[in-house]
Amino acid sequence: MRLVRGHHQTLDALEGHWAVTLGSFDGVHRGHAAILRECKTQAEAHGLQGSCALSFVHHPRSVLAGQRAPRILTSLEERVALLNWLELDQLVLLEFDDELSRMDYTRFVREILLDRLGMKHFVLGHDVHFGRHRGGNVHTASALAEQEGFTLSQVASVRSAGEPVSSTRIRDVVARAEMGEATELLGHPFVVIGRVVEGRRLGRTLGFPTANLEAQPPGKLLPPRGVYGAWVQLDEPAPAPWRPAVVNVGVAPTVRDGTRLQVEAHVLDGSYELYGQRIAVAFSSWLREERKMSGLEELREAIAQDIERVRETAAVLGADLQLLTI
Repeated sequence: MRLVRGHHQTLDALEGHWAVTLGSFDGVHRGHAAILRECKTQAEAHGLQGSCALSFVHHPRSVLAGQRAPRILTSLEERVALLNWLELDQLVLLEFDDELSRMDYTRFVREILLDRLGMKHFVLGHDVHFGRHRGGNVHTASALAEQEGFTLSQVASVRSAGEPVSSTRIRDVVARAEMGEATELLGHPFVVIGRVVEGRRLGRTLGFPTANLEAQPPGKLLPPRGVYGAWVQLDEPAPAPWRPAVVNVGVAPTVRDGTRLQVEAHVLDGSYELYGQRIAVAFSSWLREERKMSGLEELREAIAQDIERVRETAAVLGADLQLLTI
């Protein structure tokens, strides 16, 4: 996937003609995947350069609503990695600012989608709105398509258990630590990517060394405090294998006195020097709540039990995950 990042006023025009879609793509869930598949299909059908998605460096709501904006499912790095995994050909990331937010849909289509991105086919999701006052939608875009000479298609909503798959629905599921349901809606596990930073090395003292991820970006949603079964992909040449792990999301009250939420992963079956590595953590199941133990011995026993529970399910949960490379 080719990545282009910039401001709408200075963005260089792409070469060739493209099938284009747009959105925030938070979570890169099954609904987004259906839109990207349609984009690739239409690019091939019309003999175009390929599939192109227009997204934004920061979620538009974080710019417009500030601290009132909902937490994001995927950081920018995670979003780019997942879109690349879905084999998108071209990703254009724009800085979303006040000027862009005030641009009406007609100008947005003409100046950005047509002039800068070379759009010949426009793929829209079932509930997409864009431009000032959300004036751009499938109806207004259809009228503009006749004037400007591009074609258009719309993708129906993807449903699960009778309800549309949406980023809002997935946020609610993750907030309840229902990681299996999150995987079903996303089409992949809920993922956290980060670089391993130096910790207090207490896990090594306990016999269970952990990889401590760097602080997550502001506004990033994490599952509730607790211990999870998970998979970790190390910073190895792709395609890197996923390895089973026990992950703690919390403040580790038994060994430190703090309030900042951290993600710590103990990777099973191997000794890995992970400091400085970029790793991906894919959450598969909730194991237990985080609680303060009476001491290090009780903590050691609890971690050993967590590891055994992960081993029991590792063979089943890992089969499909090996197809995900981020």
